[in-house]
Amino acid sequence: MVLAGLSSFLLFLGMYVYVPTLTPYAVSMGASMTVVGLLVGSYGFSQLLFRIPIGVISDRLGRRKPFVMAGMICGGLGALGLALSPSPFFLVLSRGLVGVGASFYVTITVLFASFFPMDKSFRAMTLVQVAASSSVVLASLIGGFVAGAYGWVAPFYVGAGIGVVGLLVAGAIREKEPEQVRVS
Repeated sequence: MVLAGLSSFLLFLGMYVYVPTLTPYAVSMGASMTVVGLLVGSYGFSQLLFRIPIGVISDRLGRRKPFVMAGMICGGLGALGLALSPSPFFLVLSRGLVGVGASFYVTITVLFASFFPMDKSFRAMTLVQVAASSSVVLASLIGGFVAGAYGWVAPFYVGAGIGVVGLLVAGAIREKEPEQVRVS
């Protein structure tokens, strides 16, 4: 349970640590306001496309952990892509990949809730949301500090590093075996 909650925290910490500087960084690379709009929107658009299918596939397979790990990988690779982007166009693609990673959040919530009795699911959802939301607040503070101390690109590398840590934490989760559905 603790590792699943920590996974939620780390997923969003890694995806939001560079957000305070993302837009001005894109502008410094020569991005127009239209491209900045695409950059910001690509995160949500990816979730619009992928969140429901990811949840459906996870439900069909009865597995959550591999999906949580995939979310960490997408988030970490997206952050690395942002750090290495040669142009604003690649920033948009990389931020879209981060959005794909955020789409896997649905599997973290279900995995976290699986550690609670059914009558405590409201408590589980509240706790996992507190973990995610508090990490967004902390990420903004950390990202601003890191950018101020080490430069604009540093928070992207921090986000990628957090993705690696998140992947290790998610890998240590012991998920319950999927229930076998018996067809008569």
